[in-house]
Amino acid sequence: MTANAPLWTDDPPDGLSDTERDAILARRAERLAMPADSDVPGDVVDVLTFQLGTERYAIPSGQVNGVVKTGHLTALPGAPSFVAGLVNVHGQVVTVIDLRPLLQLPTDDVARAVILVSGQGGDVGLLATAIPSIEQVDAQEFAPLPTGLPSILDPRSVLGICSDMTIVIDAAHLLADGRLLVDQEG
Repeated sequence: MTANAPLWTDDPPDGLSDTERDAILARRAERLAMPADSDVPGDVVDVLTFQLGTERYAIPSGQVNGVVKTGHLTALPGAPSFVAGLVNVHGQVVTVIDLRPLLQLPTDDVARAVILVSGQGGDVGLLATAIPSIEQVDAQEFAPLPTGLPSILDPRSVLGICSDMTIVIDAAHLLADGRLLVDQEG
């Protein structure tokens, strides 16, 4: 390029015709629009990490609809201990679940955030005791749950355990846990 050459011209670069350029751009767009292949070794997954007391958990970011401050939770009289209450999120009433009683964790820490995930009947909130953050983890490095240990979590809810002992959970399987079903008649 010469010193006086224009930075932009109306002509396609490298002598390509408009049709050739459009074909190249269309192929690039198709490749970019393809879903990521999760079976690729070294596959990096974005996860939302959060704490419940001193324990770290993560949910794949594709399963998270948002995060809001805890704000005002409306208690539900007679609800099980894992139902923290209801919260209004942009005009939508969302049930908030505290996983600590189910996971047999102390409930001393104050909840700081609500993680919104999709349940069968709409969004469900999960309490977190620290502000969640997005991190990248290598899915190929997930270790399975150790065998022979009593599992408080349904093993189908656990995608794996990271080297720093963060438990990566599948929100859909977690919310399908029979212990989270509330008998509406009794």
